[in-house]
Amino acid sequence: MEKIKSAFELALEKTASEKNMEEPDKEKEEIKEAEVGKYLKAAAVLGRSFLQGKSKKEEILEAFGRYPDEAREKAEETFLEEITAGMNLDNAPEILEAITSLKKNEEAQKTCSDLQHCYESYRAELQEQLKELQKNAGSVMLQMLEQRGISGSAISGYNVKKLEQYEEITSQIEKKYMNAVEDFRYLLQK
Repeated sequence: MEKIKSAFELALEKTASEKNMEEPDKEKEEIKEAEVGKYLKAAAVLGRSFLQGKSKKEEILEAFGRYPDEAREKAEETFLEEITAGMNLDNAPEILEAITSLKKNEEAQKTCSDLQHCYESYRAELQEQLKELQKNAGSVMLQMLEQRGISGSAISGYNVKKLEQYEEITSQIEKKYMNAVEDFRYLLQK
């Protein structure tokens, strides 16, 4: 004769069978997370490669096109974080172009456009200040050279990039631009 099971034993059996059903789902989720993690690492590498000029925008877009849907959005975010972290006055146009190619929504396009205008403004300011520095430093250097007896066609201009003032000017403008980039990164993540 079969033993009659108590309510406690029945509850134990039920929870054990539920637990066994949950474990395969957990394993599937862990495998899926590991798979997505691989794509996130690859996206970070793509970002560094892009910053170094080893990868072009088209190659990146093609690579993201091959990513599975569940990993693509997070991978693109990782890529964008990577490239915007390395953004400066020298590489801004290429980065903004890559971002506008990836982010098709209107808000991201407007944010990129705003930063592009900011970039152009800071770049113009830098050029103007460097032109002024060239003018001022150049005349002082010409006077010094003339005092040493050097004049005429032997003098063709002065490279202001070696002056301390050049470093000061570029670092001040770069700092202002980087503040704008930080705001941009925040808006881009929304």
